[in-house]
Amino acid sequence: MQKHLYQKYIEVEKDHWWFVGRRKIVLNLFADYGIKPAGAKILDFGCNHGFFAGELQKKGFNVYGIDISQEAIEAGRMAGVKNLTVSDFPETKEKFSVILCLDVLEHIENDKMAFDKMFEALLPGGIIIIMVPALSFLWGVQDVAAKHFRRYNKNSLQAVLNKKDGRILRLSYFNFILFPAIASVRLLAKIIKPKRASDFEMGNKFANSILKGIFLFEVWLFKFMNFPVGVSILAVIKKNENLH
Repeated sequence: MQKHLYQKYIEVEKDHWWFVGRRKIVLNLFADYGIKPAGAKILDFGCNHGFFAGELQKKGFNVYGIDISQEAIEAGRMAGVKNLTVSDFPETKEKFSVILCLDVLEHIENDKMAFDKMFEALLPGGIIIIMVPALSFLWGVQDVAAKHFRRYNKNSLQAVLNKKDGRILRLSYFNFILFPAIASVRLLAKIIKPKRASDFEMGNKFANSILKGIFLFEVWLFKFMNFPVGVSILAVIKKNENLH
């Protein structure tokens, strides 16, 4: 990821519609799968500056965060987030009941190897929550700025996640309602080259408020249904409990 984007994440992550909705999806999944502060040991893999890890810690969760960026980890520590470490991948000697991998796999050239390391660090019966950007035709300035290797479709992501000792509990596109507008902007940008360095430079507080309302409505719907297409993909993977 380009260095300026780490700073931009720090500036926008608290209130930007995308991050607000993404956090709410994860919290809904925690409720769905019975993940509570007592007893849950959580790893936020690719935590950036650890804002979400810090928010979960405030709710009483035992959360650890790792990221490859020394700059991002130091920013998180200075903000008071605990248990942050500079690391490429989870230490396999550590075991977690929940691993979050939120828009991280696309940054890693060998995504299968990264998932295998996560799976190895997962306790039997534990779950991994993964989010990735969807559909290669949506490739745009944000993918370039963030140094993505790819965008996924459901089949390509499922191929990475298949494990004989695990099963996929949920696999769905999301960011569905805003998909037509986002796709139109991304496709137009292939013709008219944008001057912005990333998508986080778009919009203002009023637009962010409108988009947040739309996305949070979809997040509520997402509790009850999957979507046939979207800007992103969610996957939930569970490790078999009867491993020896």
